[in-house]
Order: sequence, then structure tokens, then C-alpha cells
Amino acid sequence: MKKAFSLLLRVGISLGLIWFVFRKIDMADLWSRITAARPLYLIFSILLMVFVTAISGLRLKIVLKVQNISMSFFRMTALSFIGAFFNNFMPTSIGGDVIKTYFIARESGKNLPAIISVLVDRTMGFMALVIYLPIALLLGFDYMTEPKIRALVAIVTIVSACILSLLFSRTLFKPFYHLIKKIKVMNLGNMLAEIYEGLQVYKKHPLSFAGVVALAIFMQSLTIVSVYLLGLALNLQVGLIYYFICIPLTFVAIMTPSINGVGVREATYVYLFCTILKVIPRQEDAVALSLMTFALYLINSLFGGLFYAFSGTVKKTDLKGEVPRENISFKDLE
Repeated sequence: MKKAFSLLLRVGISLGLIWFVFRKIDMADLWSRITAARPLYLIFSILLMVFVTAISGLRLKIVLKVQNISMSFFRMTALSFIGAFFNNFMPTSIGGDVIKTYFIARESGKNLPAIISVLVDRTMGFMALVIYLPIALLLGFDYMTEPKIRALVAIVTIVSACILSLLFSRTLFKPFYHLIKKIKVMNLGNMLAEIYEGLQVYKKHPLSFAGVVALAIFMQSLTIVSVYLLGLALNLQVGLIYYFICIPLTFVAIMTPSINGVGVREATYVYLFCTILKVIPRQEDAVALSLMTFALYLINSLFGGLFYAFSGTVKKTDLKGEVPRENISFKDLE
């Protein structure tokens, strides 16, 4: 029942936002803009996203090394593509993190370290966003003339500072641990608790920790550049700095329950690029950029389908036995 409600909520939010955005869009004009995109920039954007996924494989390899799991860079890159494929194309509860955990556990013979490693890899990515977002926004502060966006910068910066303070300080986090876990909105409570718990395992490996966070920030920067290339493909006269302002905020926005960010991404692009910053005059251009961004992610994750085809099939019952998340006690590992 809970899963059905969650699915209905996500579908409802996506459909509602799609209707809200597309009711004002000239579909013929939108299609003509997409079909007129310059192919060379599209190819560069796809290649850059492939490179980003390869970096995610390197990041996961470093995380696994801390748990004494040694796997090749190529295999980690393949699993990163497979994870992206499951996130985007498999309409089941088997997410990308779960499938990566399954293969790492099966191939290494270390179930619990595999679970911890994938969890930490994911949470490190979130932490990099928490660090990266206020920096990117503050660097572009002079480009933000609207009071609304400046207020948003201040809010994001303050919230980010609070989250980082909690995550890095046992003294600050411990009194709020059980209270935070009770936060149900967007499963934020469990997410913050998992981030904190996973980080404790890596406290004794500061160089690995710093390297993983640095790679995550680098990945996010390259992802922004890949979207910028899509803008060039659409012949949008928008400076790179505006992408570094808008795309991190979009990363945050698509955490909203939805179907792969569909609807949320389009609404966020229109709001930020057209309404707030006013650097894209027509909504059709912002929506075209959003749709091409989504297509970029889908095309990139298709490689994961090929890797998965050569990795052996996975049954859902197998996954239930391999990833007993609810039985993990990180305190035993401190």
C-alpha cells in the first residue's frame, strides 16, 4: 500500500508539473528548436557524460578500497553505467544503488562492506552537492539581480552550513540523531542519518574521503558543462556562469518525489532561466534544454544496458537476500 501511494505521488507530481509547464508551450516551436540542434555539440555533451560516469567508477573504486575490496576500474565503471540504467529504465523498486551492491557483494564475497561502500559513495555525492551548491551560487551572486534568487542563495548557504556542521560533528549530531530519523518528508531523516552513519566508517581515511568528495564535485562541474554544451547545441546565448547557478539548484529540486525528475526539471529550468535570471526569453527554449538534458541522461545510461547484458541476470529475490539494509548496524563498525 505504501509503495502504491509513493508511486501515485511521484506520477501525480510529474504529470501535474508537465501539465503546468506545457500548457503555455507552443509544441510546434518546441519541436523545431529540438530538431534544429547542432549535432557536434550534442556529441561532445554525450562524450562528456560518458567521461563523468567513468569518474564515478573511479570514485566507487576508492570507496571500496577502504573496505578492502579490490575491483578493477573497468568493472567499477561498468557498474556505474548499470546503476544509471536501472535508475532510468527499469520500472521496479530495484534502484541503481541496489544493483551495484548486489554485483559487488557477489563478486567480492563481502556483503556488508559492499552495502556500506555503495551507501557511502551515494552519500559522498550528496555531501559534495552540499559543499558545492553555496560556493557556486556565491560565485555567481553578482549575476543575480532578483531579490528572490539572492534570498534563495542565503537560505541554501545557511542550510548547507548547518547540514555540514551536523555531519562532521558527533557532538552536534548525536542529540538530534533520533529526532532527525523521524523526519519523513522526502525520506530526508533516514537520508541524513545514513550519511552520518556511513561517514563514521571513513573517519580514519581522510585522504580517501577528500579524494572522493573532490571527484564528486568535479563530476558535478562536468555535468554542468555538458548541459552548457546542450545550450550551445540549441544556440542559446547563455553564459556558462548561469548554468553553474541554475543546474545545482536543479539537482536539489529533482530530489522532489517524481518519475526520474520529469516535470520537476522542466519547471525548474523555466523558473530559473526564464523567470528569475531572465537569460532565456522564451519558455520553449528552456523546456527544450530540459528535455535534451533528460535525453542525455537516458542515452548515457543505455550503455549500462549493454554492460548488464554481459553481467548475468538478477532476480528480485536474489536482491532481497543480498541487501538487508535494515539489519546494518554502523555503530559496530566505528
